[in-house]
Amino acid sequence: MLSGFLSGATQPEDNVRPVVPVNQRAAQMEAMVLAFVAEKDLPFTVTSGLLELMKAAAKDKKALGEVKLQRRSASYKMVHGVAKTFTGALTESLKQTKFSLNIDESTTKSQKKVLAVLVSFFDEQKNEIVVEHLDSFEVVRADAKTIYDGIVNIFEKHSLPWRNLMSILMDSCNTMRGTKGGVETLIRTLKAPHLLDINRDSVHHAHNAAKAFCAPFENWLERLFKDIHTDFHWSTDLREKLAEICDMVGIKFTIPERFLNHRFLSAYNLAADTLRLLDALTIFYVSFAKGDDRIKFDRYKQKVIRQKNVSGESLKKLEEIDLYLKKKPMTVDGKERKVRIINRLFRGRLRTRLLLSIYVGVLHQLKEYVMVFQRKDPHIHLLNDKQIELLKLYLGLFIKPECMPKCIKQLKTMSVNDASLHLPPKSMFVGNSALLGNGKATSLSDVKIVLGQLKTAYVSSSQVLIQKMPIDNPLLKHASALDPQAQEHSIILGYLKGIPNIVTNVLGKEERSKYDMEVHRYISDPTLPPYDEGSRVDSWWGEVAKTYPGLGKLALACLSCFHGPLIDGVFNSMGDVCDVRSGSMNTETLSAIQSTKYHLKASGLSAVKYFERPDTLYSPVQANIVQNMKGASADYRKSVQGKKEPGKAKPVPKRTALDNISSAAKRHREEHLAMNVEKKKSA
Repeated sequence: MLSGFLSGATQPEDNVRPVVPVNQRAAQMEAMVLAFVAEKDLPFTVTSGLLELMKAAAKDKKALGEVKLQRRSASYKMVHGVAKTFTGALTESLKQTKFSLNIDESTTKSQKKVLAVLVSFFDEQKNEIVVEHLDSFEVVRADAKTIYDGIVNIFEKHSLPWRNLMSILMDSCNTMRGTKGGVETLIRTLKAPHLLDINRDSVHHAHNAAKAFCAPFENWLERLFKDIHTDFHWSTDLREKLAEICDMVGIKFTIPERFLNHRFLSAYNLAADTLRLLDALTIFYVSFAKGDDRIKFDRYKQKVIRQKNVSGESLKKLEEIDLYLKKKPMTVDGKERKVRIINRLFRGRLRTRLLLSIYVGVLHQLKEYVMVFQRKDPHIHLLNDKQIELLKLYLGLFIKPECMPKCIKQLKTMSVNDASLHLPPKSMFVGNSALLGNGKATSLSDVKIVLGQLKTAYVSSSQVLIQKMPIDNPLLKHASALDPQAQEHSIILGYLKGIPNIVTNVLGKEERSKYDMEVHRYISDPTLPPYDEGSRVDSWWGEVAKTYPGLGKLALACLSCFHGPLIDGVFNSMGDVCDVRSGSMNTETLSAIQSTKYHLKASGLSAVKYFERPDTLYSPVQANIVQNMKGASADYRKSVQGKKEPGKAKPVPKRTALDNISSAAKRHREEHLAMNVEKKKSA
């Protein structure tokens, strides 16, 4: 016993149970977390956050024992507790500062039409412009009057002043931006005459230009994208074989995505992926060729094998994959799909490669523009310059250099369909010019077809850009003066002085009287904070506003304007929350979830860090959220009672397509039974 005591070992008494080692307990807890993730169909990305949450909650075991969150209570506490607190703080800020809105409508997987509203404003505490979710509401009929009434209800519900609204970014359809009765026109006419006109969403214009560019090519690539996606989407074994081929030839494997015409520049993304996977797809689809075609097309496979220096062991594996694919049973649709893919990959190989090169090379210019203006940090001061730069660069792909316009007026009035302005077909930009064989291949029939289509594509897409891009918009031209790197240019002086004539709802009379002097001092001030390219322009102006309050206030109000659609992020995540399985979730709960997510993103903190308290017993809690959480049940009961008030018409539930089909089937069945009864009676 003495030796055991000296060595540090403990001898358990007969009535004392041995303690399970901590590493074993930790291993079982890890298994519990992973089993929970599997049980609830959660992604593995939540495991680290789940553990962080467990550790934070375990610090206050007594409070944890009092936590009760069933499905219904979780819903109303999210709406009347968490989201109510976050939205309340947001609306209090919006009452004191200028803000802009981004509005769009989408249909969820559960067939609900939901309009979401994001808001952008300068947060003095963070010294930067933040984006948060203000509200969402369901629309049964997506017309201008219904949407307008919904936005007005949001302003009234949250007591927001219309004078603080700077601009609204919406898509370009007539419902939203119609000059006679669109939503924006109604708001400007009836509520906010000072509303700024940023001339629609230029990111959508770039997307529409891409659609116009792709149209003349007669869906040659788009059909290929859809067929390849269908092949690998439904066949797990085919995905595995393609992944093995990619590994052997040194290509990163990704599952071919689905082509969606409405998604921003989907054609560019899929063209880039297909071009990267082209060698692997070549090896893969040769296996499905039959007879003489197999012998003819095998040279493409052998060329890839030589270029990629495939090892002898890998060659044996490729032969096994080839044998497996040749014997794979296929449906009639599958066989027809393979024939279409083989026609494009092999018979029309030059045409396919040329079009992939054109899509990637040309649409990349539009993709870069879209990527800049889909960022959350403000870039409205760059919008006008980037639009002009995009137009000139795009026109330079097919217009003779000596015919390029010299100024904005010439750019807006240019007739791009004038053939005398165009470069010869073999000199137009096609991406990888080596595919033309230094001009020798231009006599081939496929190349002639593509170059003829390319000319049409350039003309039609350029017309969209010239007509839609607001390069002569006064607001955007003046907003370019807010670029810190343009401070010392003389033209900036005139632009800065002209901003109050466009933005009329920011400066008061006293601030306006001092504004011109502030501008002159700002232009020649050598003591301004340093600005590095890539820094946040709003944070820089937040510092400048301390010295030049009127100019800074005006600049930050302009910078709060949305310049690209951020609303799509709401709908991308909406499918995860409001899908077919959770179709009973109402829009109010969905809106609360989005408000919570955006508030946490704007704060830059995780949920655990946001509510973290250093001392579980003595550190103060957030009184407002505690009060709202405790009163959530009463608020929920009031809202339910309000819907059941006597005399109040019960809302008629919206019929879905499935409801209509079910009712029609029931009616036909009853008619059929009645007919049979009549026949029996007559017999």
